[in-house]
Amino acid sequence: MHDPDCQCDTYGCQLRRKGVQISTAATPTSHNRKPPAAHSNNQWEKGVASEARPHGARMPYLDQHGSTIGVKKFAEMGKARSSHTERQRTL
Repeated sequence: MHDPDCQCDTYGCQLRRKGVQISTAATPTSHNRKPPAAHSNNQWEKGVASEARPHGARMPYLDQHGSTIGVKKFAEMGKARSSHTERQRTL
């Protein structure tokens, strides 16, 4: 172990003389000066159940009144929805 003010050419002493140099971009902070990443499909965060269509379009599921259905309600309706779909396929 060398003295803190050692001037030899060993790698450890050279690093000690330079000091700790960490970029501010490398340290995790809540104020990183960059916007949050944009998500192309954030329907789950919005709480709107939807279906993917060709060419990247997303269509929300609607109830009988024409309002969008929330993800939680859509998941709860799973069994009724699947039996209704099967009934429609057999007609």
